[in-house]
Amino acid sequence: TWWTDALSDACFLDSMNIFAVGMDGKILKSNDLGNNWESVNSTTTKYLFAIKNVNGNLYITGESGLVLFSNDYGNIWQSQTRVTTAHLFGIHFTSSNDGYIVGGRSDAPGGNNAILKTKDAGVTWQKQTHSSNFIMNDVFFVNDSTGWIVGNSGLILKTTNGGVTFIEDINNLTQPKDFLLEQNYPNPFNPSTRISWQSSVDGW
Repeated sequence: TWWTDALSDACFLDSMNIFAVGMDGKILKSNDLGNNWESVNSTTTKYLFAIKNVNGNLYITGESGLVLFSNDYGNIWQSQTRVTTAHLFGIHFTSSNDGYIVGGRSDAPGGNNAILKTKDAGVTWQKQTHSSNFIMNDVFFVNDSTGWIVGNSGLILKTTNGGVTFIEDINNLTQPKDFLLEQNYPNPFNPSTRISWQSSVDGW
């Protein structure tokens, strides 16, 4: 069977079973290393952006704050409690119980950005403190305490306290911090001139 829907992410459940997710709530499953695929009922038509295998439990993040969960090899999916309307793009777990989700959306004031954390395997999610106005696309931790979030306009946030707070990574030199209009030096022999500027506002 062939599908024409856009797919956004995939993951292995074990050595044989693969899952893929995408638009219109599409979940595809293969139990023979991708030779054959079947569609699984996701119970939603929203766009699904990411899927993660956490020690046999599967999590999917999607449009408008959607988080799906399955603990039976992806046969039945349950929607977890929504705490944001942001689109959720990235997910990472540091243990079976502790995980993070990030996202945002451009059609809401300030991007409606979100950093979510769970300490109970996704039964509940809490919003975390941050100061960014940019959409967040992915999150990764190297241990229980230290992790990074990346997003639009060169955004890099870092935490060293297990996600209690996220601050801008001081080593990130790509994102303008302020608006700057640099000095213009007219050239009398050239009818045109170029003015350099920087802005921290996402999207002009």
